[in-house]
Amino acid sequence: MQGSREGKVRLSTHTFAGMANALTRKEPPHDDQPELMTRAERRRAARKARAAKTWKKVAGGPVAVATLFGGMGVASTALAADRDSYQDTIGNSSFEAARNQYGLTKHMKNGAILHAWMWSFKTITEHMPEIAAAGYTSVQTEPMSKIKEVAANGKKFTENWYYVYQPANTSIGNFVVGTEADLKEMTATAHKYGVRVIVDVVANHFTSDWNAIDPDWQNKEYFHKRTGCDGPNGEINDYSNRYKVTQCHLLGLWDLNTQNQAVADRMQKFLKTAVADGVDGFRYDAAKHVELPTEVFDNKQSNYWNTILKNGSQFQYGEVLQGDSGLDYKAYANMFRDNSSDGGGNTASNYGKTIRAAVGSNNLDVKMVKNIDTGGASEDQLVTWVESHDNYANGDKESTGLTDYQIMMGWAVVGSRRAGAPLYFNRPKGSGGTNPQFAEQSQLGDAGDDMWKNKSVAAVNHFRNAMDGKGENLQNCGDKSCLMIERSTSDGIQNDGVVIANMGGDKSLSGMETTLDDGAYPDEVNGGQLVVSNHKIVSGTAKGGAVSVFYVKGESDPNVSVEAASKEFSSDNVKVTLRAQDADNLKYTTTEGESGSFTDGKVISVGKTLSIGETATVKVTGTAAKDGKKVKKGQALSASVTVKKVEVPKQNLAAQYSTNKVGMGVKKTINFNAGKDASIADWDSSMLIAQGAANDDPRVYRPNSMYEVPIDLYALYGAYDDDNLYLMWEMTNVQDVVDTGDDYPLSQGHLWQTQNLPFHIAIDTKDDSTCIGNNGGLQTGGSLWASNITWGGEQKLNNVVTISTNGSNGPWIYKGDESGLNSKAAYGPAANAATNTKKSNIKFGYGNGILSKDVIGIDGGWGENNGRFIGDMKAENQNKAKWVNFNEKGHNSAQMDDHYEIAIPLEEIGTTADRIASSGIGIELAATFGLSAMDSLPYDLAMNDNADLPDTGSQVNNSFEKSDDDMFSVKMANIGGEEPPVETKSVRIDQSDYSVDLSNGVATKQLTATTDPKGASVSWSSSDKDVATVSPKGVVTPRKAGTATITAKSGTKTSTITVTVTGELPPDPVAKNTIYASKPSGWGKIYAYVYTGDGATAVNNAAWPGVEMAAPSATDGCGKTGLYKYVVPDNLASGAKVIFNDGGSQQYPGSRQPGLDYNGGIVQWDGSSAALAAVECETTIPVTSVSISGDDVRDGKLALKSGASAQLTATVSPSNATDRKVTWTSSDSSVANVMGTGVVTAGSKAGKATVTATAGGKSASVTVTVTDVPKQPMTVWYKPASSWKTAKVHYQANGKWTGSAQRMTLYRDGWYRYTIPDTAGGRVRMAFTDGGSVWDNNGGQGKDYRVSGDSVAVAGGQMITDVIPNCTITNK
Repeated sequence: MQGSREGKVRLSTHTFAGMANALTRKEPPHDDQPELMTRAERRRAARKARAAKTWKKVAGGPVAVATLFGGMGVASTALAADRDSYQDTIGNSSFEAARNQYGLTKHMKNGAILHAWMWSFKTITEHMPEIAAAGYTSVQTEPMSKIKEVAANGKKFTENWYYVYQPANTSIGNFVVGTEADLKEMTATAHKYGVRVIVDVVANHFTSDWNAIDPDWQNKEYFHKRTGCDGPNGEINDYSNRYKVTQCHLLGLWDLNTQNQAVADRMQKFLKTAVADGVDGFRYDAAKHVELPTEVFDNKQSNYWNTILKNGSQFQYGEVLQGDSGLDYKAYANMFRDNSSDGGGNTASNYGKTIRAAVGSNNLDVKMVKNIDTGGASEDQLVTWVESHDNYANGDKESTGLTDYQIMMGWAVVGSRRAGAPLYFNRPKGSGGTNPQFAEQSQLGDAGDDMWKNKSVAAVNHFRNAMDGKGENLQNCGDKSCLMIERSTSDGIQNDGVVIANMGGDKSLSGMETTLDDGAYPDEVNGGQLVVSNHKIVSGTAKGGAVSVFYVKGESDPNVSVEAASKEFSSDNVKVTLRAQDADNLKYTTTEGESGSFTDGKVISVGKTLSIGETATVKVTGTAAKDGKKVKKGQALSASVTVKKVEVPKQNLAAQYSTNKVGMGVKKTINFNAGKDASIADWDSSMLIAQGAANDDPRVYRPNSMYEVPIDLYALYGAYDDDNLYLMWEMTNVQDVVDTGDDYPLSQGHLWQTQNLPFHIAIDTKDDSTCIGNNGGLQTGGSLWASNITWGGEQKLNNVVTISTNGSNGPWIYKGDESGLNSKAAYGPAANAATNTKKSNIKFGYGNGILSKDVIGIDGGWGENNGRFIGDMKAENQNKAKWVNFNEKGHNSAQMDDHYEIAIPLEEIGTTADRIASSGIGIELAATFGLSAMDSLPYDLAMNDNADLPDTGSQVNNSFEKSDDDMFSVKMANIGGEEPPVETKSVRIDQSDYSVDLSNGVATKQLTATTDPKGASVSWSSSDKDVATVSPKGVVTPRKAGTATITAKSGTKTSTITVTVTGELPPDPVAKNTIYASKPSGWGKIYAYVYTGDGATAVNNAAWPGVEMAAPSATDGCGKTGLYKYVVPDNLASGAKVIFNDGGSQQYPGSRQPGLDYNGGIVQWDGSSAALAAVECETTIPVTSVSISGDDVRDGKLALKSGASAQLTATVSPSNATDRKVTWTSSDSSVANVMGTGVVTAGSKAGKATVTATAGGKSASVTVTVTDVPKQPMTVWYKPASSWKTAKVHYQANGKWTGSAQRMTLYRDGWYRYTIPDTAGGRVRMAFTDGGSVWDNNGGQGKDYRVSGDSVAVAGGQMITDVIPNCTITNK
């Protein structure tokens, strides 16, 4: 599964034993429903799940039992008036006074949360003063809906606690938390102390006992079906399949039909009632099991989250455990944030693993604990913890063994860090650590142990609240057992602090550098103080085996700051975080030319344009938003940081390691069979491109040595031909001579037999135009397959090829752009239109035996106990390490060692044999144990830098190299490359902008580009693939109306053209007898077996399984593009039966059952119903063209003499177009007038007019020219004022003004006359003058007299047309 991560479903026998009642149910009958597993069967399943050693990237992630047993409730009371939690608290002066009194954070997303696990509402109410005093911004309760209750269990924890997560109806209140009245009392009390309330809600499922569910919920439409799932009774088996995870039933619990709006509405009502009762936020149990609004299953989208999250609360987060295949962690975090008034997000479960591993091994190395896996979300969208109720209470007891001391140390780290809202889990009294998991010293509803208010724990909370909004710096103090978490703002004010978790002895801090401003900082826990001067600690001690909390509470002045991940870097770029506190008008600039506005926490990439030795500066500015001690409101603020690009650190390795020492590979076709027993006969030692060493798996540096199959790359070979790139690599397993006392790795067989672990092959085609930026990180944040692998330093890449050790997952080819890798594969094992993934033709094989005759490496395991130490493979340690030829020690290479081969089509990675020959191709191979890289060729010291640290993702005894961040920076191995690549000077697309009309069908166009130098590689891209796509070879295909910019890129040079797409494709006609069908989940294909009759009279459409149904085209006449289609022959269109099947073992209806009735017509099957539904499709057939004809029409032109007429005819195509009505128009009816019948008549004006016929959005035109129009003179009469001695007229006719005023002839009684020779029937504009400076222009310049007709008389400002004056008009 692409982009996946596998974990284990860890369900212990203890857990299953306690689930006996939970999983014994009485339910309505279901068709083909298997029997439930017995308790013994479930125990066996649990043992099998625990024992499985599977790739942590293929199946689902860790599934917490408490999560699985969550419940849901819906309000039982009438819905109260909507409440806005944020305004009711932060906007309430009484609440704010209490909050400020206890120093709690303003935003719930920044404050500590007390998980009052299994406390009743009344218990929480009783302890509210202590909760506030201990510095908790929020308290989180258990699910509040009615739950299944087993009376015999009473209120003990053992085998009973998980019923709280099995709701039975829609009312508030249960036997653990209490009543709705108790809830109201608790929230009111919380608000009096400035504390806010989060309630746990399970919106995914109900109890498994159907009879325990309230009658008004016993509606099967309210729950997902139990068909189409891969586990017994509709349960989830494959946790890598999002359909199964969201649509199937979690361990038999009734899974809510979250696509049903009635369910969503009832859930929203429940939540809004809780908010009205005073609740301020929600935690959603099993959130990943409810589909995102964007996910489509069974052709349905869900409006569930969009409905229920709109409830008036201010903070909402989901239990979205990290590491599941196909899970869009960032999308969940954004959804919760965007639907809450003041923040929200997800559980950062991976960081809890890190912290538990750290405190469990007394190792607080900054390298280990600094990185928080955000999954692409921002740091303020996370809820962090040392442990959760799942980690503690599940049968696998993942965190149960942690001691109070270890939890305190873990909380010192989690609780003091800037990121996330830390959640403190309160254990049952007297339980955990060296005590039983449930000591039963308290019962459900009681408060747990007192560690939640321990002096050190509370001090960390107080520190967190006081440091809200400040920056962060982590450093070790003395050694790895002591960690300092500094929080500060560089404002010159003594208001900073540091928490120190010291799991070693007393440590003097004197002389250490610090980010704290000068001053004395008292320790709230142990007394004493820390004195700082000039950002150096002058005096102070970190008490051994204790938490120290040095800080001074005080508001920071308004400030801006910049934090670089590193001030020196050698990769593509470095991340810089922009910070601001109480500041407005925030802007940033870089010396690389980037600028913009920002909000606190924005991260930018800097240094992309730098060469080695060059620097870039980032400057941030703003203005103070309020008065501070030293800064006044409105004062300008600024800060900057400078980063420098430096050379990649040299990795001087021992002589055994080499890259391209033998050569650059060869051009040769390599023949091998895919799968097992692939031959390596065509390979030889001349093709070696990278040499590694045996026994350098990082786990040999841990004290427990190797108890898993080694990941040990030994040698990498390369070749190519005109079609493919060939790689072969060897993997060794020398445990037969290194660790003879432990047969576990040997008993597991070879990787290709027992494991499904990913290889990642980074490929550099030496084409800058397709180079992937962001060091190969994902465009959306995070890394490919959550591997924590990136590529920097001397490595560039254009492709990453990923495939598993046994070939069952992959192959995948990932590409990207300057912003990073695209998480959606360009090529995969099968085509996927939804992700634009094409089917890859990669061939992959493997088998026993290697080409190398010697197996050389460093002897020994068991870490320092046996002489193994970090860096022992460096050249400087050549003489210290025990280098041996393992074959001489008796290693059975033929039996123990393996080879892998792959043939990658050159077209799929975007290169050619000629390019490889001239410029070469770079290769970096990484082998993993399911997460981070464990070995590589060429070898990179990133494989060894954290090898001695404990792992955080699996067993603590394992190596942190399985989980750490790895950036490859060594020079890649090279194949080919006789000439250095030539930089492209220019590129030009040879074609110009063009338009294409889809109404005429899909017309592709081949684009070409000219480069300087000639023949340089060109990549093509489209700005809008929905409008037009462009193939790697420059073929443009129009898709829908719009414009798209097509770009040709060669090196760093680009050229563009614009493609304009108009019209739309006509729909495909739908045959009268057509069946559409939705393919059921889990079916690879869908066939329709249509038959009539029985026995000798039987007639079918084809032998079983029938005819494979095909996906309709995008222009399907019924618009059923998401379904599959089959046209039934006419002879089977009456009295027929249809059986749908996948061509294998799955069919509907079931075996030995008659097919669904079919009697012709257009019908549809929804993938599960027992009948076909009629489909009414009103196919709109668009007009594709209109043409005009007529007796005298030639080449779109028509000539008419004045007064003449002609009949025009419009032809609409196609003849069966839906809208065939023709509308006629003329651009100038005075020249040519057209009637609705198409008759055009020449008007009274000579000239040209365009006559247009329009139908269905298409049109055609004819140009009509009118000639032989008789002249149309106009007589102008004008009577001026008596003072005028003469009169002249200045006029405009036919669009032209006379050169000067024309003299008029005196007629009689003071009237003057002038005849305009020809007005062509048009309007005339005129003004009169006395021949001097006096004008009559109708009352103002530019107004003039405007008239048409045969004559006009003007006098005294009045104008009369078509008259001869009779001396009745007089001047006024």
